[in-house]
Amino acid sequence: MFQFYAPWCAHCKRLLPIWEHLGHAVSDKNLPVRVAKMDCTRFTGACNKLSISGYPTILFFRQGRRIEYNGERTKEALFNFIVKSAAPIVEKVNAARINDVDSRNDPAFVIIGDEKDDMHTEFEAIADSLFSKVELHFCVLPNTLASSTLQLSEGLRKWIMAERWPVMPRASGSNLADIASSGKLTVLVICTEVGLNILALIKARGAAEDLRESEYLWSRFQFAWMDGPDVATSIVMGNMELHLGMLVLNYSTYEYYLNDDEPEKVTRKSIVSWLNNLADGIEKGTASAHGGRSLPVRIRRIFYEVYSNVTQMFATQPLLSSVLFGMPIAFLSIIFESLAVQCSLSFETVRRDGTHQGRLVCA
Repeated sequence: MFQFYAPWCAHCKRLLPIWEHLGHAVSDKNLPVRVAKMDCTRFTGACNKLSISGYPTILFFRQGRRIEYNGERTKEALFNFIVKSAAPIVEKVNAARINDVDSRNDPAFVIIGDEKDDMHTEFEAIADSLFSKVELHFCVLPNTLASSTLQLSEGLRKWIMAERWPVMPRASGSNLADIASSGKLTVLVICTEVGLNILALIKARGAAEDLRESEYLWSRFQFAWMDGPDVATSIVMGNMELHLGMLVLNYSTYEYYLNDDEPEKVTRKSIVSWLNNLADGIEKGTASAHGGRSLPVRIRRIFYEVYSNVTQMFATQPLLSSVLFGMPIAFLSIIFESLAVQCSLSFETVRRDGTHQGRLVCA
């Protein structure tokens, strides 16, 4: 597992101690993985060959394949990624170990049947494409049981993609698209110091668990929580504190829906009721959506992103921002001032056919 970095990159500097601890943790567990890093300012040829365009970039190499890591840059998240990626693509377990698989925190898919049947072949192909993102397990039971109860499902991949997330995973800007790939609308719960409190988060978690009781809602919504409002405010181009710290996002269209209930009246039951009404409204075409990808919204989003980025730059690095924005302005001012000094404006009035004509003279 490689980290490609540049010494001047602030994000790389923050990742450095985490990367060192990660290397020790992998070594202590005797995992068959090497943790390394490469300075792209020194080894530019190798980095260019791998098309490294941003820092830090984290790549995992396995059997000639490269997988880019886009998850959280914490020791725990990186270590779990390594453990999953280093494990067998499909883990074979027996009936006695089913309870062990069921007790794990991450979702696990278990197929019961003959290794030579068509479903196992399809299952293994899906596992190969998702092996670093979800745990997949293969359980072999007697053929007499398996062959008589299982048939090849045409929607196996679609079902796994839709069900591969926990009830309420942690979302970030890097994995939001991956969560949305389930095909469901994403219910984003935003946690901030001044926004959603712990009690409200518990209510949202309870509502997410209640969705399992309704096939109608479970097939349409996937809950996720985010630490901080940055991504959400970028989506709504506004302040998430005004909307209970919760929104429903259609990632494919970038349309979103907000709950207008008063914060003190929101309960676990009311969240489920709101989602039920929203699902009905979307089907009937009566739900009021915000955002989208229309030209006016895209133009507004561009201006909002520019404004947000500039504001953040001045807030975090005022001196550097002043230099970056001040130098072009100062340079243009010098140019215009020099032109003003060199050019003197005078008008010579010449009568021709009863008209006056002015002439600009530059010395």
